[in-house]
Amino acid sequence: MTYVKYTVTSEWANCLEFARGIGDKKMEDALIAMWEPFNDGGEKETFRSHKWHVDYSVFGAVPLQVYCLNSDPRAYKIGMDYADNQWSMPSENPAEHSLTKVPYEKQLEWFSQGYSPQTRLWIDDMYMITFLQLQAYKATGDLKYVERTAKELALYLTNLQQENGLFLHTQDAPYYWGRGNGWMAAGMPMLLKVLPKDNEHYAIIESSYLKMMSTLLNLQREDGLWGQLLDEPESYGETSCTAMFTYAFIEGYAAGVLNEKYAKAARKAWIALCGKLENFELTDVCIGTNGNPDKEFYMNRARKTGNEHGQCAMMWVANALVNNPNL
Repeated sequence: MTYVKYTVTSEWANCLEFARGIGDKKMEDALIAMWEPFNDGGEKETFRSHKWHVDYSVFGAVPLQVYCLNSDPRAYKIGMDYADNQWSMPSENPAEHSLTKVPYEKQLEWFSQGYSPQTRLWIDDMYMITFLQLQAYKATGDLKYVERTAKELALYLTNLQQENGLFLHTQDAPYYWGRGNGWMAAGMPMLLKVLPKDNEHYAIIESSYLKMMSTLLNLQREDGLWGQLLDEPESYGETSCTAMFTYAFIEGYAAGVLNEKYAKAARKAWIALCGKLENFELTDVCIGTNGNPDKEFYMNRARKTGNEHGQCAMMWVANALVNNPNL
């Protein structure tokens, strides 16, 4: 099956926002034109990702961003279908509910408790879910999309965050992998920007975010980067996680949650990242990585230039800087 990968989804939606932010109408129109074939009846309609797994359903963020820019009702309908499906009764069709990669009975249990049936307690999820649901909030103004995300994030934090504020890659891979932590680092400030402070989950999300950011600040290296394994000085400086943490620092500072120390660290990291660009492609990006019980697996994991995990994270930072020019 050909589909739009979650990293491309994130990069595309952020490029759309970036184009509007810098006032580049030509770029904006070109990016919206790329969406047109994905509308119902378009030649790429069948390339739209399925709706039953967090890594695929995040695709709905793109049409919602298109709608926010040009009020296209076709894009709205498609994007909201992804966002609402993420909190709908699990499908009884085995061909559909099996795509979630969560046992059907567990999907029903999560749903009955007010969580997404797509819940799997993987650290990647709290960017994927948060990004899609907050795009739905941006498109509708309905706080239910913010509130359901807060409930979900609180669940993940309660179950997965370690005492030092970081997150193990998996229970079977007890290492603080950089990019895995980057997804969580990005999801929290994204939500805190719009979550009402009187929400029942605000306190745990803010305290968890501050705990993680404090540890990350102490782990930033002299060159401005963070390591492939965050607490292993001998691991290589990895750029996708560095971009993700830079974004998390900028957004937290802009929201008034973090102080000037974090803004200074973000500037240092951004300068380091710019030094890692070759023809607008980010170097030293760890390739896609599943959990592994062997530490050397992470230490020796291949790096690529222009890998989409790094490119999308750089767009997060670019957007954050456009939105906060006085950082």
